[in-house]
Amino acid sequence: MTHVASADGFTAMFAAKQDQDWSGGDQATSVSAGGHVYWLFGDSMLSAGETAAGAYPAGTVMVSNRILRQHGGDQLVNAVAGGGVGVPDPATHTPQNQERYWPQAGFTLGGKLYVLAQRVLAKPVGDGFTWAGVEMFRYGIGADGQLTLEAVVATPSTGVTGRRGVPASVQWAGEAVVDGGFVYVFGHVEADGNPYVVHYTYLARVPTGQVEVPSAWRFWAASTGQWVTQVSQWNTDPANQRDAIVSSQVSSAKVLGGRWVLLHKPWNGFGSTVYAETATAPTGPYTRTALFESPAGTWRGREYVTYCPQLHPEQQLASGKTLGSVAWNGKALADTMADADLYKPRFVEVVLP
Repeated sequence: MTHVASADGFTAMFAAKQDQDWSGGDQATSVSAGGHVYWLFGDSMLSAGETAAGAYPAGTVMVSNRILRQHGGDQLVNAVAGGGVGVPDPATHTPQNQERYWPQAGFTLGGKLYVLAQRVLAKPVGDGFTWAGVEMFRYGIGADGQLTLEAVVATPSTGVTGRRGVPASVQWAGEAVVDGGFVYVFGHVEADGNPYVVHYTYLARVPTGQVEVPSAWRFWAASTGQWVTQVSQWNTDPANQRDAIVSSQVSSAKVLGGRWVLLHKPWNGFGSTVYAETATAPTGPYTRTALFESPAGTWRGREYVTYCPQLHPEQQLASGKTLGSVAWNGKALADTMADADLYKPRFVEVVLP
């Protein structure tokens, strides 16, 4: 079995994946479960290779999401029994609303894989997406590592539309960590009236034995240092959001060596620096450190943006460093379609603070 042991090796592994299972996508959260490693992707390309010019060929389609399984150390296969998307589209999906799920966080409990997926709705053409709540999907893990969807579970975000400047509209999908008898969940909301911060991150927790009970969730109020029972109890200051734990959108969270490490990229696709936040407790206080540079730019004549940094500590690197990644995407769909290697994660080796 070949073991990928460098960031360059992981970048090459995903670059070589060009088929009807997956040919590109963003997010790239990795989850270790049942002796397997799963990779979660949002919008994903499926193609029959690429053209002589390196573009996606005719017949390429974009699907809502994919869950891949790392097989044999250096192979990526569709993880879902029977093939298809990892998280089915809502029953209310139409070609007009393009309603779908983006899987963003995963964790394991009781031999099951749980995936937190952001429900999104398309706004008018060119105007992005509306955050339309979060559901949790429970999968059984077969002996061969294939996943079977068992249940769709409500969360406190179910049915909640994200609203700029409204902390109570937080979307609980950013990341999830099991620690000390609780599942800690990170969520985000957009700022209002503060041009220097795009999002804020909030923290919730639920006992592991009640993870499927939305009323059992509790929510951290940073301004008072208390766990509260309802997000409506948070401070409502729209510009400063005083009960948030980080003034940015956290996209990865891990507990490593007894420390909490969070990754984020301010300004999402417009910022250049990926930051790490470290603390001895999930509630903080956090210390911010610049971790690596990941600016937008031009690659092979195509404009691109970068976003959604991730940590992958389950991967053992020859250097002894920690594997990280960042999503790449064309600044415009035309850029993505013209280069079939563009819409792939790039990997780095980092020394955590």
